Order: sequence, then C-alpha cells, then structure tokens
Amino acid sequence: MIVKAKFPEITLGAAANTVNDAACVRIYNTDAGDVLITNITTGGTFTLPTGAITFVQKSTTDTLSASANVKAVSVAFNIS
Repeated sequence: MIVKAKFPEITLGAAANTVNDAACVRIYNTDAGDVLITNITTGGTFTLPTGAITFVQKSTTDTLSASANVKAVSVAFNIS
C-alpha cells in the first residue's frame, strides 16, 4: 500500500472536521476500543475496530467525527 499524505496527521475526535478539506481520508484507530466514525454531513456511520486502518472517500466539504480520538490525514488517491 502506498500512502501520500497531503497534510500533517491530526487527531479526529468528537468535533466535526473536514480533515483539511480532504476528498480521501486515512483513519487509524489508536484507541483501546472500537470507534464509531460519523460523516456528520451525510449521517453515514461505521465502526472502526482497535488498530484498524481505513480510507474514507468524501466530499471536500463533508465533516467527520469519531466517538474517541483517532488519527486522520488527507491523502492523495488514484483510481485506475
């Protein structure tokens, strides 16, 4: 897996955040338990298990939040 970070990694928590207006966000759950990730704009949610990494594609204006602190960074992506 190749990841190209576009900005420094941030801590994503309960406050809604666009993650630097990202279209694609890499999220890493560093918490000791499962974390609920919410796209505040669309209302979509999913559970991210402890230690898991996932990528979220979203509109640049969509905001994300997490039920516990996780690491998030805007990344470049390519669909071929």
